[in-house]
Amino acid sequence: MTYQYNEEGISPTNKSLENPQQIQSLNFIIYDNLGNAIDSDILIKDRNCTIRWEFPIKNTLLEDSLSNRDTDSDGKIIEPDKDPEGNYNYYYNKANIVYQISDKYYIDRQRNQIKLFINYKNIKLNATTNFTFVKTG
Repeated sequence: MTYQYNEEGISPTNKSLENPQQIQSLNFIIYDNLGNAIDSDILIKDRNCTIRWEFPIKNTLLEDSLSNRDTDSDGKIIEPDKDPEGNYNYYYNKANIVYQISDKYYIDRQRNQIKLFINYKNIKLNATTNFTFVKTG
């Protein structure tokens, strides 16, 4: 996916534009050995499956969404786990993840990929987004 910022460095999703680009959440599909899709709700509930999304939070044009966070029994938002350096948020056992992009383009922000790691019945799967950010002019 390519996101093209205009000459002023304004995001294609900026609400000030006439037709701002809409961003869809990221999700995944896993197929069984017969080629049938396995429902993500089944995977999330399966004790033999772990799902981890790795979302960059520093040096990035990607913006995390509060809708990715879980809440406790009192409705308070639970902050996600982070890597030791504080560069990534980790989200576990989610079928999809929501993101936005920065309203302003910054050429030096280079950590712009969301990663997905799945361990299902001792089979390790991973995927990385293919985002490209460019500025006109």
